[in-house]
Amino acid sequence: MKESCRLPDGTDDMKKSSVLLEVYSLEINVHMQTMNIAKMREIYDKTRNISSAIADPRTMGIIKDTHGKMLMM
Repeated sequence: MKESCRLPDGTDDMKKSSVLLEVYSLEINVHMQTMNIAKMREIYDKTRNISSAIADPRTMGIIKDTHGKMLMM
């Protein structure tokens, strides 16, 4: 799914930003379970750069919740 949201040069395709946010939220959940804080921070920073998305509140809830947990660690 992540590869389908990328341009040929390897950057994120902002036309698919809603799907990209969902992929990032799943990836953040995986890294939360493995306690990989550095990777979570990297992915969270990528989600902050996506502003043109019509975000699903459930997806944004996961992202914001894990960011809060990350800060508390």
